[in-house]
Amino acid sequence: MIARRSLLIVISTLLSSVFALVGILAMTNYLGKDVYGNISWVLATLATLNTVSDLGFGNAHIKRISEGQDERDCFSTFIVIKIALIALMVVFVLSMFLLWNDVLGGGMSPSTWNLVLLFVLYYIMYDLSTIVTVTFTAKMETAKSQIVALVDPLVRVPLIIFIAFNHLAIICLRLRFASMVCFSSACSS
Repeated sequence: MIARRSLLIVISTLLSSVFALVGILAMTNYLGKDVYGNISWVLATLATLNTVSDLGFGNAHIKRISEGQDERDCFSTFIVIKIALIALMVVFVLSMFLLWNDVLGGGMSPSTWNLVLLFVLYYIMYDLSTIVTVTFTAKMETAKSQIVALVDPLVRVPLIIFIAFNHLAIICLRLRFASMVCFSSACSS
């Protein structure tokens, strides 16, 4: 049983790596160095700041369920805590970028802001999916956990390829009321 679970995790990790390689090839072939660096910087910064969205509560959730606590209680508590932490992460990330840009004079371009908002939305969806992944892991349902984990590269890589093919200048991405809306006013020149 452990061998099958391990094999499933290895296959899932390999598939995620192949998808990531496709995304990197798309970015490096279709973008200039500045745009590629911009995307990498935003992703790295947001990935670092995204640690606020967990703070160890995922491991506590796994521990509580594996100890035999009431699953419904654990799940509902974890959802409430996770959503609060995700909201805290969004406030933290946006305030850090505003602080860096406005107070410290970082001078972020509008396309960088578009990337920040786009990847904040991505991390919100990613963090919400970890609620399911962590719960499946706690219940020792490895196959379900790995299927949910494979959704991440299936969303991230097409997003990166979309950005690469559109060179961030053809279609401007903006977020309004938690949904993606295309605006042409910033790109009309």
